[in-house]
Amino acid sequence: MKKLIIAACLLLPLLASAQPHRPGRGQTQMTLNQLTTQADRLERIVNRRVLRLPVTRAARRFNRVVGRLAMCGQRIGGGPRPMPRPFPRFGRGLPARCQPVLQRARQAFREVRLHLAGAFNFPRIQNLLQNIRRNLRSLKVGGGPVPHRRVQCTAVRQGRMGQRSFLGTLSFSRVSAEQSALRACELAARGPRHRGACFISTCRNF
Repeated sequence: MKKLIIAACLLLPLLASAQPHRPGRGQTQMTLNQLTTQADRLERIVNRRVLRLPVTRAARRFNRVVGRLAMCGQRIGGGPRPMPRPFPRFGRGLPARCQPVLQRARQAFREVRLHLAGAFNFPRIQNLLQNIRRNLRSLKVGGGPVPHRRVQCTAVRQGRMGQRSFLGTLSFSRVSAEQSALRACELAARGPRHRGACFISTCRNF
């Protein structure tokens, strides 16, 4: 018994380290905050050095895109009524709607690095650029649905009287919409008249 307990204690850290790393909601928010501060700091340094106009424009553009990325990650919903969750339920990274903004932020940072090539040789500036690059690479889109769209699915079950359809509730996730439709089908289609398994026939976006 003691050997089994010792073996379990030794294997648990190995199994935990083997699981794929997924950025959590708090970690994503922390990365966005760091990136916003770093982009603002980079623009202030470039303006203080009074460099060429393309350099200052690139730094200003990057700072603005990072600001839009932070707003996209923090925004709750796409309409006048707020959503209860700022992030998708089945994805813990950035919402899917932030993918274009994230791509523009990475492109703007590449332009900044291209303009700053050879301009700064100070370790402090190089460390700042490396930290920005690391934060941009660590940001991931968590998948899941687009938050301002909802999904509704229909489940079908074959019975003696023919085929019957059961409509699920509206949900912000396709997985939840499918589960709702299957649950409605299983609850309503009980008895000898309805035999066979329920299955999803269609799903619509609203």
